Amino acid sequence: MRSFRRGRINCAVLGVLLGIPVLLGVIPELMTWEPNARPASSVNERAAEAYYQSGFQKMQREDWEGAIADFNRALERVPDFAGAYHGRGFVRYKQGDWEAALPDFTKVIELDPQFAEVYVHRSATRIELGDLDGAIADCDQALQLDPRMTKAYFFRGNARFEKKDWDDAIDDYSEAIRLEPQYVDALCNRGIARMNQNEVANARADLSQAIEIDPQCAMAYAYRGGIALAEGDRAAAREDFEQCLKLAPELQSLVASLSQE
Repeated sequence: MRSFRRGRINCAVLGVLLGIPVLLGVIPELMTWEPNARPASSVNERAAEAYYQSGFQKMQREDWEGAIADFNRALERVPDFAGAYHGRGFVRYKQGDWEAALPDFTKVIELDPQFAEVYVHRSATRIELGDLDGAIADCDQALQLDPRMTKAYFFRGNARFEKKDWDDAIDDYSEAIRLEPQYVDALCNRGIARMNQNEVANARADLSQAIEIDPQCAMAYAYRGGIALAEGDRAAAREDFEQCLKLAPELQSLVASLSQE
């Protein structure tokens, strides 16, 4: 019982058990073409800005290959364009090409070391590549730059979850929830971590709260159903499992594993 949620586009998405590429969350904000926001002046700079804007729009439409092509064209014209590296890294992450995403995020950090959000993106990438200590270090750096960055607490919690460091993972999720009380993913993951700690009542409360905030949160139904089944309430378990599969049929393997516990 170690699956958890790693970021959010759709609450029904599960990447851990099914091998589906997990998502960083919302598309990053459109960056200025240069960290210091100096207006583009040369012909190359103006062309790079145009390709960047086009790549960003294609990214929003999930035209991943088109977005990468535009970011590449921007970088051909302005090789130190941090925003283009960031956008390309984000697209590569969404495609599950974590080995290629990592150097893109690293390049953004080299160009703009004060950009806190990209440390979190690199942290998420490092989790996928199994570099959990590196992921934690990146979140630590993000929090030094922005102590109220909820995503940094969330992804550091995910890295600690992977290390089975339940107490510290729970602490990170709790801080993310304190800063953002409606943070469904953090509630869901904290509930699963608490299940691993046999904190059944607290786990159920977290999962129920996640469902109350987002009734489309399929994974929360699955794990709450697992708790109900373990407590002998087969009717409640069946109801939660059925609702989970109604929302996300791809979670059949997860439901099957929880049904055996």
